Amino acid sequence: MRFNKLKTFCPLPFTHISSNQKGLGRICCDGYELLKEDKTGDNLTWKNSKSLYEYFNSKSYREVRLKMLKGEKVSHCKYCFQQEENGVQSIRNQFLKEYESEIDDMIRNTDKDGFISHPKITYIDMALGNHCNLKCRMCSPYSSYLISSDWKKMGISFSERTSQRIFEDRYFSYKSTFKMIREALPHVRNIFLTGGEPMLVKEHINILEMIVEEGHAGHIQLSYNSNQTFIPKKLVQIWKHFQKICFNCSVEAYGDLNNYIRYPSRWEKQVKNIYFLDNLANEGKNLELYIHTTLQAYNILKLPDLLDFLRFEKFKTLTRFPFFIWVKIPEWCSPSILPQKLRELASERILDNIYKNEDFFLNYNSSHENWTKRSIQSLKDFCKMITTVSDEDKLKDFVKMTKKHDLLRNQSVLKVLPELETLFV
Repeated sequence: MRFNKLKTFCPLPFTHISSNQKGLGRICCDGYELLKEDKTGDNLTWKNSKSLYEYFNSKSYREVRLKMLKGEKVSHCKYCFQQEENGVQSIRNQFLKEYESEIDDMIRNTDKDGFISHPKITYIDMALGNHCNLKCRMCSPYSSYLISSDWKKMGISFSERTSQRIFEDRYFSYKSTFKMIREALPHVRNIFLTGGEPMLVKEHINILEMIVEEGHAGHIQLSYNSNQTFIPKKLVQIWKHFQKICFNCSVEAYGDLNNYIRYPSRWEKQVKNIYFLDNLANEGKNLELYIHTTLQAYNILKLPDLLDFLRFEKFKTLTRFPFFIWVKIPEWCSPSILPQKLRELASERILDNIYKNEDFFLNYNSSHENWTKRSIQSLKDFCKMITTVSDEDKLKDFVKMTKKHDLLRNQSVLKVLPELETLFV
């Protein structure tokens, strides 16, 4: 049986390295578990790794690869399997297609113990700490240090020490991290940078300068998830050396609802910066601009407003249909916590908007037609998932957390989401 036919196989453990905000190793950004050190059983860290070979051939990595080669399900991949069981295309599915022609070589280069003697890392994913200028409702102090003060005031339990250490430690500034990246560069095709907010992390510019100096920028695509509230001029100049820049603007909703979720952002400023990037992409040839949107309890009823905004604005290059990501953590923020009637209403609104405007999105995004088709189909699949997956036992937590945030920030959920009135009487 060909391995790319197996229902449990994923290319990422064979060609990819990923770190979370703390610099801890994981299989991918959707990984359910962290990788472990061989001797101590502690979490595997980028800053303590002596070499790319040692890191990539740790016991955790080898065990994951061997299980996949045997056709066994890997616990790290829980979220992908959940999505697939509900008819949604997972990250695993996407990478199976992307790496289809390379999978046989991946298998041949993996020995019977799971070792890969000559790692060929094509994809690096780094979450650059928790330095951020926003306090998004679905976020935590481990991804935005600013939220720490809010959580303390609201009496929400978290490790203040861990949040502080992430903010101060900055694993991406360590020589060992630079060394591991440098060793991977000859084969790297894509580097994905998230945060916190990567635009605020000056050290990541140092990493990019190193890549340019090493002569590898020309074969590397940089991808960002960013709140686009700040775009450093120096970074724009460095981008010119790279093969391509994929800039994913994080936008959850239209107008005041986006401000409500992504506090204390201001919609007018975000739109202004999206236009700046759009003009930059129109002037050059190596910048592509996308919208990334999480599916969560706060926005699913109003997603058509965001889709209409993307249809009617005068962007020149922006790929108008968003890429959607289902919020899993915190659980109380997931779309599945809402009552069945509201979830059905949200699905009806979204599907109605898609069916009326699908031709526009496909025609406008003709240069990215396949990507747009997949994104539209993914949202349709998510609509099915919204109506069938229920976690209403978390609804009380949603109401409680919403009230706490509203009181602290002088906001009102009913001003932006009157559909939720019955939940807050």
